[in-house]
Amino acid sequence: MTDADLLAAVCAREPRAKEEADPAPSGPAYGYIRVSTEDQAESGLGLEAQAEAITRYCLLKKLRLLRVFADEAKSGKTTIANRPLGAELNAQLTEGDHVVLAKHDRGFRNTLDMLQTTQGWTDRGIVTHIVNWAIDTTQPFWKLFAPLAAAIAEWEIGMGGERVREAIRAKRRRGERWARQAPWGFKWIPNPKGGKSKRGNPAMVLVPDEAQLAQMRLIAKWRQEGLSYHAIWREFHLRREMRASDGKEWDLRSIWLAHKRYCEYEALK
Repeated sequence: MTDADLLAAVCAREPRAKEEADPAPSGPAYGYIRVSTEDQAESGLGLEAQAEAITRYCLLKKLRLLRVFADEAKSGKTTIANRPLGAELNAQLTEGDHVVLAKHDRGFRNTLDMLQTTQGWTDRGIVTHIVNWAIDTTQPFWKLFAPLAAAIAEWEIGMGGERVREAIRAKRRRGERWARQAPWGFKWIPNPKGGKSKRGNPAMVLVPDEAQLAQMRLIAKWRQEGLSYHAIWREFHLRREMRASDGKEWDLRSIWLAHKRYCEYEALK
């Protein structure tokens, strides 16, 4: 083809049709976010990140995000339908709606709960989206990928918990501080040998707290004499005697726990 033929062909082409505008967002969507601790709920850490991820996902998928339901300081041990805002979301959903979660563990207790809940929504004509997996329940490989990914995530959490427990056991064996609050009858004091923690604070060691132990012995004595936990609480209240551990008023649970721990210590002797 000569240059003249090429020029003629280009000039003879039909003008290019105007590109169609992006389709308007369709499909009503509801986001669900959750944090499990009050600190996270108060600071917004976690909630803000989840909400942003859901918003961006809905823009990408052309979904109309109508509302984001946020359960603050709620444990993941309950199903989404048994959480205040989760129950409201579940009751509001109708056929054709979309539920968008930033991560699967924000909405479901475990793999079985995820499969049962999403199948229930699917039967009602509701689509579930998991943002960090970038899949939804309409895709063919959902039933293959979602259970596997959720099971792996649960395994990783379990392994992480076991690593934490083993680290605590190792610290206990070395006599290092493993928790902010000392066990009943003991207290943390700076290590006489000196040393620093990883954070640069003075190294601490655990020693008996005689003031606490004296109160625990008194509780055990009163229990042997037949006093109930409520009667013991009344005795402390009449004496205006506070807990030696933190200077706060005694309550029934702390009295029960102090007695339980004292009995355990005595059984070890």
